[in-house]
Amino acid sequence: MKIVVRLGIYFVLAVGFLVACTPLPKAELNAYARTFEAFENVSNKVLDIVAPYERAATRKTNYTTTDCPMDQPRVLSNDPFCHQIRDAFATIGDPPLVKSYRNLISIIARFNVIVIAYSNGVSLQFIKQDVDEFSNIVGVFGATATAEFTELVDELTPLVQQSSNIRDRRELQIFLTANFETVEAAFQRMAIQSGALYTNVDTGTLRLIGEGGVNRKALESRRRELRSILANWTVLIEETQDLLQGMEFAISNPENLEVRIRNLAENSFEVFAGFEALNAQTAAIGTDGAFE
Repeated sequence: MKIVVRLGIYFVLAVGFLVACTPLPKAELNAYARTFEAFENVSNKVLDIVAPYERAATRKTNYTTTDCPMDQPRVLSNDPFCHQIRDAFATIGDPPLVKSYRNLISIIARFNVIVIAYSNGVSLQFIKQDVDEFSNIVGVFGATATAEFTELVDELTPLVQQSSNIRDRRELQIFLTANFETVEAAFQRMAIQSGALYTNVDTGTLRLIGEGGVNRKALESRRRELRSILANWTVLIEETQDLLQGMEFAISNPENLEVRIRNLAENSFEVFAGFEALNAQTAAIGTDGAFE
């Protein structure tokens, strides 16, 4: 079952670690959930567009024969480029940086599923699957993350052991409240490292032009549009992080909780509108039209 489906199922009644019995407005809470669903969906579309450029940028790395790493063999003996074949030429799966971003998106989405399920009074028996999935994806991220995320790997890795020790809802509450900031750090690193994604777009564009068989003007125009898409996406990453911080504050401070949730919902509607606009922007550019 998709994360976003469970997100909608869980987020239907109430929220609050400290005030679990306080009824809260369903519509406002659903606005928050819907925005995180948009964050996941649109972010993955952005990564779909960027992935071919990372592959092309990988093909541009030059080595001499003696410098070529053993795990990056030449396809042909006279090939002037070293590369891992799967990263440079595969048309399925993800190249390394895009994969790191997808895993981070999944970590954030799964953490939100757990927050919502716990707040909704779901028993640990049913939340355990989500906790296990969260732990698994953190482990995958730790094993495959690119150098840009080394510090974040160090911050997230302890959560695997912590989550495996959860035995009841009280321990789950402690785990969640202790790790909001760690998950928020994932947002921060995504925003900070978005420049690396554009570097791949820029370098990949030059490589594709050099390889020939493409429309140069279309590629250059596409590169400019992708610069705008990545800039808009970075703004929305930061605004979505603000929503998570708002939820953390709302559920940790029972006074005026309904007011806080309503304010959070208003902000959610604004961020959701931004994702709708970005979704239209990504749809207009497509995934591979300029490579024909």
